Amino acid sequence: MKNLELSTDELASVVRSTRERAVTRENGSSWGIRFSNANGSSSYAVFSGASYASGTVERVHVLRRGVQFVDPAAGAAREVVFQSSTGAPAAQFFVSLGVSGADTFEKVVTVSVQGAVTITDYTGLSVASMSPTQGYNTGPLAVTSITGTGFTASATVQLTRVGQTDIPLVGFTVAGPMAITGGTFNTTNAAAGVWNVTVTTGEGTATLAGGFTLRLPPPSVL
Repeated sequence: MKNLELSTDELASVVRSTRERAVTRENGSSWGIRFSNANGSSSYAVFSGASYASGTVERVHVLRRGVQFVDPAAGAAREVVFQSSTGAPAAQFFVSLGVSGADTFEKVVTVSVQGAVTITDYTGLSVASMSPTQGYNTGPLAVTSITGTGFTASATVQLTRVGQTDIPLVGFTVAGPMAITGGTFNTTNAAAGVWNVTVTTGEGTATLAGGFTLRLPPPSVL
């Protein structure tokens, strides 16, 4: 859809120019953008200052007809602030756009921790890998990363196995549409064996079958 392409390019351009205003310390302050998906309208507001709440709105942009934010989800809002002089956000940030009523195709605009802006296409939710791939069932187990496509800020992650209680991942970060980082699974006394890695978003559920193996701890040496 042409309007999706145009809206994505326009948004990425505004993100880049807003970051540049922070780098050059325009108005002597940081600059940011608040992305809102409320009341049936998807818009983003450029502001100067440390936050949207305390800053000054410079301009509000509205996505083109037939285009909506997928993330932030309906009724939600998110913001990114570029620090004065460095232009760096506090963390990697992304928003996704799609055609209204057709969530199977989206565009993603990602801002790296260095401030680089990229556009990514994807056609659905998938789980490709998780690190580590195995661990013991003796307590909290730290996750390094989960890769795939279609991850959103509302994503939930679980280890699943037929006949067993699901084990949720807590304390993780959705670093972008293709990466989830950090978090822990409480695997205490969970059944040893092969488990699936399942990610759920507003678009549905994707599973990496057999993506993780729980092991019994090694025997104690007396």
